[in-house]
Amino acid sequence: MTDPSAPPPVPAVPPAAPEAADAGPPPPEASAAPPEPVEEVRPGRTSIGIWGAPASGKTTFLAALRIAMSLGDPGWRLDGANDDSTAFLAYSTDRLSEQRMFPHATQSSEKLSWRLHGTRQVRKRTKWYRPPARRGVTVRVNLDFVDPPGRLFDSRAGAESAASGTGSGSVSGSPGGPRFATGGPGGSSGGPRFATGEPESSRRGEGGGRDRRELVEHLAACGGLILLLDPTREREARDSYQFFNRTILEISQRAPEHRDDHYLPHHLAVCITKYDHLWVRDIARRGGYESVTDPDFLFPAVHAEVAERFFEELCRADGIGNIDAIRREIRQHFSPDRTRYFVTSAVGFYIDPRTGKFDDENYSNLVRRTHTDGSTTMHLRGKVRPINVMEPIMWLVERLTQAQAQAGGAGGLRGPASGSGG
Repeated sequence: MTDPSAPPPVPAVPPAAPEAADAGPPPPEASAAPPEPVEEVRPGRTSIGIWGAPASGKTTFLAALRIAMSLGDPGWRLDGANDDSTAFLAYSTDRLSEQRMFPHATQSSEKLSWRLHGTRQVRKRTKWYRPPARRGVTVRVNLDFVDPPGRLFDSRAGAESAASGTGSGSVSGSPGGPRFATGGPGGSSGGPRFATGEPESSRRGEGGGRDRRELVEHLAACGGLILLLDPTREREARDSYQFFNRTILEISQRAPEHRDDHYLPHHLAVCITKYDHLWVRDIARRGGYESVTDPDFLFPAVHAEVAERFFEELCRADGIGNIDAIRREIRQHFSPDRTRYFVTSAVGFYIDPRTGKFDDENYSNLVRRTHTDGSTTMHLRGKVRPINVMEPIMWLVERLTQAQAQAGGAGGLRGPASGSGG
């Protein structure tokens, strides 16, 4: 038995290994290398909202983004942050690249969350007498895309519903005009549903999806915005300004103030789509805005440096639509320092497999097919080669990360930390 009066045993200390005892401090060259710097961007600072009129190409633009990523810089990777986003990437990529068909138009407010991984070159701090140097910094950005159906942004919907006193489950407006319905059968909940024209029979009376107010609040809280403008649709439907007008007013009502100027705090990427369309490209070609940027296929493109001037030329050439009113509103609401224009094409130009080069006389990548019931659909002739689809995203990521770094030392915005300073 143990003597209770004996002192408790002292725990044995394991002897140090001889080599450890004899070793002094490690030499400088043996020191562990510092970990690779990681620029972790807070999701709220890099939320990117996308909006435009119906058939302006929102869904196709998002689908073409991953294809553009795979064709572009291998240093960047785009992953889905949840099952729905991953499924969207898989479906839309297959639809465009393999089936050579366009993704179905958005019928509900789909929130897609993606993770963008890459490396950004930043200036390295050196002594004043050393030449400037740059180093790669790992960037991990969370991107939240909200792809609402374009009908949710109809400027006339709220006015019509208010004027007509539409009740639950009813549809107002004259035939062929904008429609507004609330709830479903018997006044079921689900929020208001906005639509233009007669709703599809299969969708009448359904719950309706996300409320317009929530959509606009999301756009107002985003640090970056992508506005898709289809100039060919404006010449036919002349409704782009309707969908832009009310939305920009509601964003202005909800957005926080910028600390340095009177503009909205957002960074705005204006994408003029359908560059592959004959009318759009004709204006670019005649005006001398094109340059060959692809060394392999000899694709023409409109560089971002001249894209705004091209947009102005497009407004002058369009004597039918009201796209010039959108241009004036953009200048009124968004700072020129936080606005950039891009001329894009989600599908790109057709490349003849026999030559492997761009043919100025045969470049349309679309073909119309007639089905047995007499209906027609547009299909792709060749591979998808997006033009300037990744560039707006990269510009927004660059500007938002810079804005976040500046806001960290300067107090950022007044109001909710939901936008980004310039």
